[in-house]
Amino acid sequence: MNTTSSTDDMSVERFQQLATNLDRERKAREAVENSKSDLQVTFNRLKVLAHEAIKKHDEVLHAKDELCAHIVEVIKEKDHMGKQRDDVVKKLEKVMKVKDSSKSEIETATRMLVTGIDKVSGKVSSFKNFVGGGLPRSQKYTGLHAVAYGVIKHE
Repeated sequence: MNTTSSTDDMSVERFQQLATNLDRERKAREAVENSKSDLQVTFNRLKVLAHEAIKKHDEVLHAKDELCAHIVEVIKEKDHMGKQRDDVVKKLEKVMKVKDSSKSEIETATRMLVTGIDKVSGKVSSFKNFVGGGLPRSQKYTGLHAVAYGVIKHE
């Protein structure tokens, strides 16, 4: 019986050892499952954050593209307005040249008219109504306006 009791003791010891090992492995498995669950939750959160970051990145790129397109449009508009301004300046310069030319022609014609009226007045000064030095003169008007004043006041 001694052998049997030793074998039974061995079996009980072995059983307790196996039970302890089994319990340790069960606790380890539970810890691994809990860690896996925690890691899965963390992974899902990271996944959501990554999707949000990608979405924000795409939105920023889209906004940047829109801004760049707007800047390109503004630059084109600025260039167009610059060309229009240059055209207006050229047209204004042409108008000023024509104005100066016309003014010069008008002044020449006025001098010619005044000189012509003076000559006519001088030739007809012996006639009635021209005895006081030709056509009436004005201190207010000059040039062609003075000639018109003289003719109107003479009648």
